[in-house]
Amino acid sequence: MIAAQDLVAQVAQATESVRSAGIGEVDFAVVLGSGLSAFADDLDQPIRLPYKDIPGFKTATVKGHRGELLYGELAGYRILVFSGRMHLYEGIEPWRAGLLPRLAAALGARLFLVTNASGGIPGKGLEPGDLMRITDQINAQGTNPLVGDHDERLGARFPDMGQPYDRALGAHLDTLAARLGVPLKRGVYIGVLGPGYESPAEVRMYGLMGADTIGMSTVGEVLVARQVGLPVVGVSCISNYAAGNDGEEVLTHADVTEVVGAAAKRFVQLLRSAVPYLMERL
Repeated sequence: MIAAQDLVAQVAQATESVRSAGIGEVDFAVVLGSGLSAFADDLDQPIRLPYKDIPGFKTATVKGHRGELLYGELAGYRILVFSGRMHLYEGIEPWRAGLLPRLAAALGARLFLVTNASGGIPGKGLEPGDLMRITDQINAQGTNPLVGDHDERLGARFPDMGQPYDRALGAHLDTLAARLGVPLKRGVYIGVLGPGYESPAEVRMYGLMGADTIGMSTVGEVLVARQVGLPVVGVSCISNYAAGNDGEEVLTHADVTEVVGAAAKRFVQLLRSAVPYLMERL
């Protein structure tokens, strides 16, 4: 845990560091999950900054996460891309995961888009390779990046989570996906600690709780994004059946990245078009 005043200082140091690297004001910020880094290749003349060079950030250790910050333009908008993220199961403190939206807000971002690879719960109408707009979330990670003492400079002590994912912007994304011919399903994401994949009994439990898909990230980032006042849109790429078809198949991280890689073209098409489409509707 970090003291609130120290976290304020940490955000200021990170902001100063990226500004000194040439990163300026931001319109749109996006976090790219496992295997979804191809979107970052679309930026015009990007500035690249490894996470290890940003105060408070940790180098990503998971395959499929580049672990770098990129800044550039797309469709006339200034884009900040977190290519890869820090996970609690890597041993990081929860507040570090919250640095992504805090830095985005400090640089002036007006929209925060989160993406991830996740396992679809059987019987919920989700198949490997599907894209799913996240409509709501359940935090089952056993912790929260907002725990600890508070400083008003960090945002509200008790942020409202009635709309963790902005409904109006989500509906706009649905409309855009339909126009593009990109199938986009909808569902609730549950974030667990990991790093083990869930047992069949756990998958059944999460389904009864109202979740449609399971992952090991995202929920803490969204909590902090709402605390700092950033509207959020979320998209999951369904990489596998949670619990590997009730344990009949052995699931590996390579399987996850392979499926996500195959779906990346549709994901990039949607996200590339979503930048101007959503920004114009803020």
